[in-house]
Amino acid sequence: MSSKIAVCLSVLGMVMGVGASTASAITVTIDEFGNGSIDFGAGVQPLTSFLIADPTGGVTEQPVLVYMSPITEVTSGDVYLRDVGEGGAVLDVVRFYNDYIIFYSDNVDGYDAPADTPHAPINPPDEHRFC
Repeated sequence: MSSKIAVCLSVLGMVMGVGASTASAITVTIDEFGNGSIDFGAGVQPLTSFLIADPTGGVTEQPVLVYMSPITEVTSGDVYLRDVGEGGAVLDVVRFYNDYIIFYSDNVDGYDAPADTPHAPINPPDEHRFC
């Protein structure tokens, strides 16, 4: 995206298959620079991030930005983030896979963040969600 903003994923419960009463208590905040945190309602804890080869094979040309999720019961799926400033185009994708949260970001303004990739991920998981 042209303006770099943090992505707050209150949809985490929807993708992770957590019950509605539990999902409302979970807030995950991540961005394309590797900054992340999770709040189960009892205080914010940092999320660990690193660059590794894409465990899903979605991007093979370079390492991707991966966050470790403390929640292990994850339903694999993608959250497509639409950029209003770019006519509603999907420029960022957040992928849930096992205990990973993978952040793929556009590169329309250059490669200036660890999550920037040359293209959207391929080989999507079975489930897809749009924001």
